[in-house]
Amino acid sequence: MKDNPAHPKYEAVSSLDILVKTLTRERDAAKLLAGDWKDIFLQALARAPILSVAARIAAVPPRRATMERNADSEFARQWDEAMEEGLDEIEAAAYLSAVFGDQRPVFHQGLQIGWTTDYSHATQSMLLKALRPEVFETRSRRSGKQKEPGARMHHMTLEEFRKRVEEAKRA
Repeated sequence: MKDNPAHPKYEAVSSLDILVKTLTRERDAAKLLAGDWKDIFLQALARAPILSVAARIAAVPPRRATMERNADSEFARQWDEAMEEGLDEIEAAAYLSAVFGDQRPVFHQGLQIGWTTDYSHATQSMLLKALRPEVFETRSRRSGKQKEPGARMHHMTLEEFRKRVEEAKRA
């Protein structure tokens, strides 16, 4: 029997759907679903700082949540706090992934034979630029000047790089 893409098991699932299901089935999901829609919305926003996700979990249209934010300064303050908490979680996860890597299984002939660790160099670079812009941002971005078209990138030696890192640590 040939696989049928129209079959329900092949139903397209959005990343948003996956995230909502993941957030609402975790062991402390009971806490997440406690309170009125604002409480649920704020708890969801603190776990995933995405308006559409928090609104879907709280069963409220995103527009209604936004209108309430504009009308209620206390709710707006709580919203900002929840967003900060959620962004801190993302930053921590990015840091863990960049520094300690992500474990993934290694298979051979259908059997798991071990694990490998993947490191995201792009995430490492992004974190360094965000946390130490004085060292890791390009000169043109630090000075506010635009890079000229065709301008060559300056490549540092490993020793120059180490020196800049040490200077930044002392600063």
